[in-house]
This record gives sequence, structure tokens and C-alpha cells, in this order.
Amino acid sequence: MQPAKKATEEMIQIAVRDWGIRAVIARPYTIIGRGEQREHLIPSLVNSCLWGQEMPFVESPVHDFVDVKDVVDALLIIAEKAKFKGEVYEIGTGKQLTNGRIREIVEKTLSCPAKIKLVKSLRSYDTKRWRAKNRNLRALGWSPKRTLKETIQGVVQEYLPM
Repeated sequence: MQPAKKATEEMIQIAVRDWGIRAVIARPYTIIGRGEQREHLIPSLVNSCLWGQEMPFVESPVHDFVDVKDVVDALLIIAEKAKFKGEVYEIGTGKQLTNGRIREIVEKTLSCPAKIKLVKSLRSYDTKRWRAKNRNLRALGWSPKRTLKETIQGVVQEYLPM
């Protein structure tokens, strides 16, 4: 976790414990779906497949990809059912996938290869473990409803001409 995020969470925990503030901590993992920033992985891969745009690509980093609609559902359930005593809710599917696997799914969905240039690294904070421990959230009755394939198909539709 990045130092600023960690420090913020610690301040929230102190405020809950020492001053009785009602709060929870929500940690969404890699949010994907329609409206996602074009420079993110899935939109970049879709653009590369559809329009032949070369993109820098790193195969190995992993992410827990979760649809934006599932994140909204999670936040609504947290707002309704949480005790607001400093609990931590990790919002993700609990499954991690490599960038390489995402590329395979996008290419299969579009039936064409992405034009990539393999590079060593794009971000200093990429990791080999990026998977939500969503037990607390599941205990409230939440589970992801959208599959990765459905989400990618939605992103593809966003980029296809009408």
C-alpha cells in the first residue's frame, strides 16, 4: 500500500477509536468498465486491436479487476449494512490476473491481435500480488455480478462506431 493511503487509513482508525467518529475504509482494487480512462490497460488493448495503435506492454503484473458497477453495488451495501466502526472492506473479485491474460481475453473478444511493444516496466508500484481479501464485504451479502468477459465486451462496445 502506498504510504499516503496507509497514513490516511491509520488516521481514520485513530479517529474512530479515540473520538467515536463513524467511518469505514473501502479499498477498491483495479476498477474497470465503461467510461474507464483511455490510457488504462483494457481500453489501450481495445484501441490497439481495433485501430492498430502500438502500445507499451508489460506481461507480468497482476491485478484484481472489478467492474465499476460491482464497486458501486459494494459501496451501497457498505453504506447500508456496515457498523461504521473502522472496518476495512476490500472491493475486488478475490482473483488476480496478469496483464498477459487480460491481453488474451481482449484479443479473443475482438478476434485480432493487439500491437504491443514489450517493455520491462511501466509503473514502479506494479506487484506480483494484487488480490482483494473480500471476506468482510461478502459477509454483508456482496459478490461481484459481472464477469471479466462481460466487462471487456462493454468496453469494446464503447469503442466501436455505431
